Amino acid sequence: MKKMKIAWIGHLYFPLDYFPPYFDFFHIPYSDPGVYNWNELVERVGFTPDIVVLADYSTPPPLVNLEEFPCLTVFYAIDTHIHSWYPFYAQGFDLCFISLKDQFAEFLNKRLSNEQVFWFPPCASLRSIPLDPDPLLPKYRAIFVGNLNPELKPRRVDFFNALKEQCPELHLQEQGSFPDLYANSDLVLNFCDHDELNFRVFEVLGCKKPLLTPLIKHGLTELFEPEKDFFGYDPGNIEETAQKIKFLLENPELCKLVAESGYNKVNESHRPQHRVKFLSEQIEKIVFNGVADSLIQKRLSSKEFIHNAYLKMLYLLLAEKSSDFIRQKAYLKAGKKY
Repeated sequence: MKKMKIAWIGHLYFPLDYFPPYFDFFHIPYSDPGVYNWNELVERVGFTPDIVVLADYSTPPPLVNLEEFPCLTVFYAIDTHIHSWYPFYAQGFDLCFISLKDQFAEFLNKRLSNEQVFWFPPCASLRSIPLDPDPLLPKYRAIFVGNLNPELKPRRVDFFNALKEQCPELHLQEQGSFPDLYANSDLVLNFCDHDELNFRVFEVLGCKKPLLTPLIKHGLTELFEPEKDFFGYDPGNIEETAQKIKFLLENPELCKLVAESGYNKVNESHRPQHRVKFLSEQIEKIVFNGVADSLIQKRLSSKEFIHNAYLKMLYLLLAEKSSDFIRQKAYLKAGKKY
């Protein structure tokens, strides 16, 4: 089978060797500061891509004039709860894989159709595996591991400060290896700053630990069953949350059963290999059925409309906002394309 040459820009959420062998990747990491149009991208990777994938890494867009790319283009969008410009930028792509299910409408009520947008929830990372407790590390009853900078995460910090007053058993940890910290903890808490379905849900369950997480939307209860695979709480009710932590710490057998069930669900459906399989199958289906060519032609025939309706103002605003001269120049040039 002919190899598909793929330029993957951004974060590597999955090992590339998990993909079919005829997917031939060139990776531009998220640390790369470049902004590329088509010719610049081809020069950067050293070949003409059959597919360009932009994997979200929560920075200003590294691709411009993507509405005129002559190959299949794919956007893996995760931080849609943070960046309001994502649904507009997405209109320049052929396919979008979106992490947060309840934000579909924002992507669909423009140019993209239902057949071009897919729900692509987070998954457990390769590090999310059960470990034996380390006797050399501290033991914790309940733990939260994550950023606790009050300037960046004010809602989170306020919540945990208030909760800790009623629940002194709770340990808050900003840094460290989460699999090791979870292994030495009886209960792991999650917090969703924007009521999003985040990776921590899958990481905790993948480590086979009992999870206490906010009862949010975005498909959480479609993937996992409350009180069977995880425990839920209302972040608006500190007292009730503290009481639930106390109850769970007093019932280790219940926690063990729920952790086991959540772990089994992750192993069945929410490891990197499952996401790679879904992503690969959708791309293969579209490419091998000839749909990719029609999507590309449809986009190219509407490139001026796409630019003017969805991308022009975005590029101009980014140019005005950017303090990086190279990015500023690239966005300004892209904004004045037509």
